[in-house]
Amino acid sequence: NSITNFCDWRELFGNEKIINRGINGDVINGVIDRLDGILSSNPKKIFLMIGTNDLAEGNTIEKIISNYERLLILIKDKSPRTKLYVQSILPTFNDQKRNNEDIIAINKGLIDLKEKYDFTYVNLFDILKTERNELDTIYSFDGLHLNGKGYLILKKAIEQYVNN
Repeated sequence: NSITNFCDWRELFGNEKIINRGINGDVINGVIDRLDGILSSNPKKIFLMIGTNDLAEGNTIEKIISNYERLLILIKDKSPRTKLYVQSILPTFNDQKRNNEDIIAINKGLIDLKEKYDFTYVNLFDILKTERNELDTIYSFDGLHLNGKGYLILKKAIEQYVNN
């Protein structure tokens, strides 16, 4: 989605092998539709952050988790050697279409899928939230998307996985 797309991950990590496949407004089924093209390059690692737009489109928590599970099954079946990192959906601030309690529930659902599909779950929600479970506005320019400070926090959180 746009949170992934807005960052130049190659530059942030100084690694030309990183390919950013984020698309503004993307949803889980959009990733599924493009999955063959993504997996055709035989990626060693996939960092997956998707679902906030599914919530904004009015999908239920259960539907989002079900679609996510379908995506995980496809990745594992089509690219079993790829190391998968599922990143939590990020908190929002004052976003009417994305309730943070729903985001917490979806993230819990992702954690529940972790053992079944053998992926590393990266909790980014907690490092960007306030005590009220909202996106800390020092990390965002609009309550949804991250600013430079926010991306530096994400970098620090995933650096160990990118570089190993």
